[in-house]
Amino acid sequence: LCRDILAFLEREIPDIRPQIRYVLIERSARMIEHQRDVLEPFLSAGWPVSWCRGLDTFLPEGIEGVIFSNELVDAFPVHRVLFQGGKLHEIYVGLDEHGDFTEIIGYPSTQQLEARFNSLGISLAEGYRTEVNLSLSGWLRQLAAVLKRGVALLIDYGYEGVNFYGQDRNLGTLAYYYNHVQTNNPYQRVGKQDITSHVEFTTL
Repeated sequence: LCRDILAFLEREIPDIRPQIRYVLIERSARMIEHQRDVLEPFLSAGWPVSWCRGLDTFLPEGIEGVIFSNELVDAFPVHRVLFQGGKLHEIYVGLDEHGDFTEIIGYPSTQQLEARFNSLGISLAEGYRTEVNLSLSGWLRQLAAVLKRGVALLIDYGYEGVNFYGQDRNLGTLAYYYNHVQTNNPYQRVGKQDITSHVEFTTL
């Protein structure tokens, strides 16, 4: 995305170069190395591109500009829940007698899970499984604290609350990918496959 944006600016608005600063937020040293390779033509041409580890380390005084994310929120951790016996439960991960991962149904780890459904006016049907992203509010508060003036553009897959928790999604939206191929087990290839959950836009 950064490469495409800089290519557009270089082609259509080359005079803007001295007026912008493009900062990529990335924690992985390996990813930064890959990004530097991809962006090498622009770095060599003098485009002002730099890296930092997080919004909190970006600029203490805040920024005026655009903060955008491309398929970031769908990678946030989520709580998996199950409505069973007329009550909300949480799905945990444990080990079976063979040392393999297994799902354990237990009490919710926080009242925030039920509060989320109440805030949306959602009633789940018996046997309904889904996900709840409780990381949104903290991340958005951090984003708002950094953005003095400007726009936040968040690009992601998802649905408004009433559709996210619709009856046709009674198994949730979690998806697992390995080498760009969708798989059906989150407990295989641990650490090597991508796990994503669609974004519930009403809360966001």
